[in-house]
Amino acid sequence: MNVHLVLDEKFTDDFIKTIDLFGDINNNIFLCRSSKPFKYVKEPMVVEAKLWSKTLKENIESLSAEDTLIIHNMRRDVTKWLIKTKTHCKVAWIFWGIDFYTDSGIVFPLYDSESERIVLLHPGYKKKLLNKFPFRNLLEIAKPFLIKRDKRLRQESLRKVDFIYHYNIYDYELLKSYFQTGAKFKKFFYSRFYWNLKHNTTVGKSPFSINPNNTHILIGNSGDPTNNHLDLFKKIPNRDDLEVWVPLSYGNSKYIDLVIENGTSLYKENFHGITKYYNYPDYFTFLEQIDVCVMGHLRSQGMGNIIIFLYLGKTVFMYPEITTFRFLEKIGVKVFSIEGNSINLDLKITKEDQIKNRQIIEDFFLKEGIEEVYKTLFS
Repeated sequence: MNVHLVLDEKFTDDFIKTIDLFGDINNNIFLCRSSKPFKYVKEPMVVEAKLWSKTLKENIESLSAEDTLIIHNMRRDVTKWLIKTKTHCKVAWIFWGIDFYTDSGIVFPLYDSESERIVLLHPGYKKKLLNKFPFRNLLEIAKPFLIKRDKRLRQESLRKVDFIYHYNIYDYELLKSYFQTGAKFKKFFYSRFYWNLKHNTTVGKSPFSINPNNTHILIGNSGDPTNNHLDLFKKIPNRDDLEVWVPLSYGNSKYIDLVIENGTSLYKENFHGITKYYNYPDYFTFLEQIDVCVMGHLRSQGMGNIIIFLYLGKTVFMYPEITTFRFLEKIGVKVFSIEGNSINLDLKITKEDQIKNRQIIEDFFLKEGIEEVYKTLFS
């Protein structure tokens, strides 16, 4: 039996559908640690089971050595819960990126210079209380102790983890360079793009009016500062024929306002902040009209969007230092590097690389790839 500890996220229902298609749905239980009413999850199989709740405790206690507890996104609160919880089953961690890069007590360089300044200094980003003296100074004093605590929690929780489910071996190797763990790597990826790319029969209508004579560039995947929007604005030229689109449907509201303010100031009417969440057929039709995708993350992030753009044959720019770039290069995908103070938009993906990228994405994430993964892990 597999017991999944999931979250109320956009891709949870598609994940369950994929298990039903390729795995054994009767051998999987889905417990959601988010509170009801759920915003995204509609599958009736999903039961609310918050951390430390009686429902979760009873389900975990019923598991034997033949069963597996599968934790989706192991944040700090989950590590504390796992350490304190008696388990007789195997434990698998579905690696998200944010759980490792922000909650493991390792100070990763997640921000470019301008974004780091905003995170540290902008009064609206953190809670107002922490931006007032002396609370801010107290937070800085406590920071080394909090980092040490998080590192200890991650190491203790890893002693109970048997498997790490992830598509990117380089993230796994990075984790092992900081922590002692016997957890084995198993190939896994979520399946939202599978349903949207291969099983979506609805023809969407783009929610935006696109000028076909201009070049359209999409920056980032959310309203989170780890997208490094403000730094990318400095690297992307301001041209009359260039339109900039920025997905900002979720994230910190104060930061989103700041991105919109800066983007509008720089690109004027050619800047478009996408603050609304659109259904997939319509949003996918819009993405098909984008020419260039620029992802400014300094950690694994936004992979679902990156896969879609590669599948569509788009030009994708990323920082070469991150594990995602290395992973894509390893499997043979053509991506472009963000280097220096400007992004060369004259670089275009060739027709040959477009065809090659699509084939690689289909082989790894679609077709037999996804069937093999879900049949192996969730039967």
